[in-house]
Amino acid sequence: MANLFYPTKTLVKMKQLGIKESDVFDVFTNGTDISGKDGKYKKYSGCELGLFYKRDNFTNEYHITAVWKKDRR
Repeated sequence: MANLFYPTKTLVKMKQLGIKESDVFDVFTNGTDISGKDGKYKKYSGCELGLFYKRDNFTNEYHITAVWKKDRR
């Protein structure tokens, strides 16, 4: 199980976009990798959620550095 850390900046962005921590965890564990970057995304019925992360080797946590939400057309 992955340990996720949410910096304050990321938490503020999640609140603005209406993204819950459980949504981010779902994208992190079940999402599709973004080639060439430390990121993932997942398509849902009404939107696409994505994130970028960094791994802290000392604490073995994944720092969620950015999140986004796109409406699907």
